[in-house]
Amino acid sequence: MATTNGVSITPAPLTPEYGDSGPRALAAPAAPAAPPPDKDEEISRLKQLLAERDGELESKRIADAMKPGPKSTINRGAIAVARQRLKTTLGNAGYFATPPAKRMQLLGLSPATPEEVVECQKYHGPKSNSLAASQLSKTDPTRYARLGVVFDEYRDTL
Repeated sequence: MATTNGVSITPAPLTPEYGDSGPRALAAPAAPAAPPPDKDEEISRLKQLLAERDGELESKRIADAMKPGPKSTINRGAIAVARQRLKTTLGNAGYFATPPAKRMQLLGLSPATPEEVVECQKYHGPKSNSLAASQLSKTDPTRYARLGVVFDEYRDTL
């Protein structure tokens, strides 16, 4: 570092332009950077990738929806028809005067336990948990259907 009139002067770094003969001068020059991709091409490529991924996801959803799930052994439609016939036979007043346990026996089902009566409110009715009901209907459809019938018969006592 040299000083001239009180001002320090720093020499420029040695480069090939200024006579550097070290290893930096002998190295090959760096390859020019690739030009940036065209924005429109990049956008169209990304859109195509997204469309392919969405197509694969949609195909998987459709395949999952087509898989047969567990079936219920309780036919709630048949029970509804039997209930309507029972109401016709007994009359509305006679049907609702009959205790719920007896009505379930007349429909061909075993009477509900007190635990089932409490549990049916969790899956059916105005204060039910729809997420829990949906999960139960998928995992144990027979139990879900039975609790639905229990709720239908015990609705007026809850």
